[in-house]
Amino acid sequence: AIGFLDGYHDDNGDFRYTGNYSETGIHFYGEYGVTDWLTVIGAWAPFQVYRLGQLGGTTVTRPTDPLLGARFALLRKEFRLSFEMDTRFPTVTNRAFAPFFEIDQETHEVGEQLGYLRVGSGVFDVEPRLQFGWGTERGHFGTEFGWRFRTGGFQDAMVWLMEGGYRFHPKVYATVRIVQLLARGPVEPLPNTGSPSGVTNGTSYFAFSFEVDYLLNDRALSVGIVAEGATFYERQAGGPVFSLYLAKKWDGS
Repeated sequence: AIGFLDGYHDDNGDFRYTGNYSETGIHFYGEYGVTDWLTVIGAWAPFQVYRLGQLGGTTVTRPTDPLLGARFALLRKEFRLSFEMDTRFPTVTNRAFAPFFEIDQETHEVGEQLGYLRVGSGVFDVEPRLQFGWGTERGHFGTEFGWRFRTGGFQDAMVWLMEGGYRFHPKVYATVRIVQLLARGPVEPLPNTGSPSGVTNGTSYFAFSFEVDYLLNDRALSVGIVAEGATFYERQAGGPVFSLYLAKKWDGS
């Protein structure tokens, strides 16, 4: 995944120009069906490169905080209902690597300090979700609602997702997705705020993505591309973000 960003959205969602900022990384995601009703989930990036272009440039390379979860199937028919519980563990340092500032786009003068580049939150995220969906070989629709509990005095957040997909060709499947993350709770105090990475306290957004998956062979090996953006941000950098992926599905039979 790679993101090309040139500004930061502050506590009020206002755009503040900060110059070039980018993130590039390799991410792993997997699911394993333990039983017909229980699936375990894992996600982790062994390295993510954060590049802040201002003031001579700062580059930080770190893994991301790992996520482990479990999904419990409550209804397994054409209509599906499930409950998922995910936990993200704070294994990555949350120290401040470099300050970042608003930059005047015309004069390039350094203005107000907006915070620090951080690559880890330093807190646990525990997120229960209720998921509902419908699907056939031709298409699917799904939605989920969740609540992100955060330790360390951070604001909790509401999570909402809705997506739909359609198979245009036996080998081509497209999915459109919208996601909202909305931080809730007292606005003050907000410790550890202000990082273009968006991993810190109080981050909110309303985002969308478009994904195209291409099946390479009859062994369920596929490649895909995802384009992501957003119409609203608070306390993080903007977009767009592009991802390429390789996916493999194994049949346990």
